[in-house]
Amino acid sequence: MSELVSAIPTLAATDVPSTMAFWVNRLGFRVSFSVDGFAAVVRDRVKLYIRAGSADAVAETWIAVRGLDELHAEWSGRLPCLIEAGVEPGLSPIGRQLWGRECLLRDRAGNLIHVIEEPAS
Repeated sequence: MSELVSAIPTLAATDVPSTMAFWVNRLGFRVSFSVDGFAAVVRDRVKLYIRAGSADAVAETWIAVRGLDELHAEWSGRLPCLIEAGVEPGLSPIGRQLWGRECLLRDRAGNLIHVIEEPAS
């Protein structure tokens, strides 16, 4: 019997090493591999691919987490407020959506990541 076990979002970056460094140094990920304009970073059970691409090829993706308040507090100390500063990279305050609570993260390449905590079932 087959089983789907995960999906891996791919983020575009004009500068893969700098974008990879952002995820590692600012957000606590670690490098899984990096080769010729393609890299992977991981934290806990989340893996992200970063690939070389043009500035207009940015991605939008969602990452589900547990402990959104703690993670937001950790990242808030390392990133400007996305709403107030209006600059990239940045992190928004936590808000409530139909699917649960979320904050938005914009990385140094311009990719938009919805960091969500779904309600307990």
